[in-house]
Amino acid sequence: MKNEPLVSIIIPTYKRSNMLSRAIDSVLNQTYKNVEIIVVDDNNENTQYRRDTEIVMKKYKENHKVKYIKHSKNMNGAVARNTGIKNSRGEYIGFLDDDDIYYKEKIQKQVEYLEKNIEYDAVYCARKVKNFEHRPRKHGDLTFEILSGQYLVITFMFLMKKGAAVKCGGWEESFSRNQEAAFLLKFFDKGYKIGYIDEVLCETDLSDRSNASNPQKNEDDMLYLLNFFDYVIQKHKKDKFFFKTRIYAYRSMGIVLSYLANKQYKNFINRIIVYLFRYNIFFSYYMVKYTICKILKISQNGYYIATNK
Repeated sequence: MKNEPLVSIIIPTYKRSNMLSRAIDSVLNQTYKNVEIIVVDDNNENTQYRRDTEIVMKKYKENHKVKYIKHSKNMNGAVARNTGIKNSRGEYIGFLDDDDIYYKEKIQKQVEYLEKNIEYDAVYCARKVKNFEHRPRKHGDLTFEILSGQYLVITFMFLMKKGAAVKCGGWEESFSRNQEAAFLLKFFDKGYKIGYIDEVLCETDLSDRSNASNPQKNEDDMLYLLNFFDYVIQKHKKDKFFFKTRIYAYRSMGIVLSYLANKQYKNFINRIIVYLFRYNIFFSYYMVKYTICKILKISQNGYYIATNK
C-alpha cells in the first residue's frame, strides 16, 4: 500500500497494568506501521492501580506513536473509548482491551480490506479463544444476530472508519456491559455495513475473570440492552418472521444457561418456567438445538472450531 492511512488504536486500561505492555506491544509490532496508540487510564487517581499503570507507561514515554491519557476517576470502558476517539487523528480506528492482543498482520489486512471494499465502513475478523477459533462468517447488517446474541463481535475484532464511529454517536456510556453490542447496533442503525475476513487475527485472554458478571447481573444487563434498543427492534420487526419474539427467546435461553453454569439450580428451573411460558415454541426450539449441539460437542451455532494451535 503506497499511502498508508493513519490508524488509531484505543486501549482502555483498568486494574490490569500487568497485561498492558503485551497489548501495546502487539500494536507496535504490527506489519502495518502508520499507527498511533491511545492508552486511556481509567483507574482512580491516588490508587495503586494508577501508580502501577504509570510505571508501565514510562516505558513508552519517548515513543511518539503512544499517547497516554488519564481519567481523573474510573468512568467505565465506554467513556474511555470515547475519550480515545476524541483524541485520535486516524482515518481508521480500532479498539483493543488491555488483556487481549492483535496478531501481527491484523491492521494491515483490515486496512487493505476496507480500502478495496468501499461499500463497508468496518471490517471484523475471526479470533482465537483458548483452543478454539471463533469464526462468525457473516457480513453486512448484523442487527438481528447481535440483538439475539447469536453473534459475538468482540471489541478488538473490528476496525472501522473514524467518520462512521463519530456519526453513530460513539460508545453508549450508560452501558456497563454489552458495550460493543450497543456500539455496533448504533452503527448498523445508521445504515453502515460491516465486512468480514475469515482469518484469526487476534486472541482473547480469559486468564483474568475478575470482571465476570454473575447470572442475575447478566439477566439485568441483557434486559437493559433489549429495552434500550427497542426502537431498533420495532424498526426491523417487519423484516423477519416474529423478529422480536425470536430475539427475546434466544436471549432468555442464554440467561437460563447462565444460571445453570453457575449451579443456581432453583433459579435455573424458575427461569425455564418463566421463559417457556412467554416464548414457548421458539424457546423450546433453541433449548433443544443447544442441547443437541452440546451432545455433538460443537457450539450452539457452529461458530467455534477446534484447533490444535
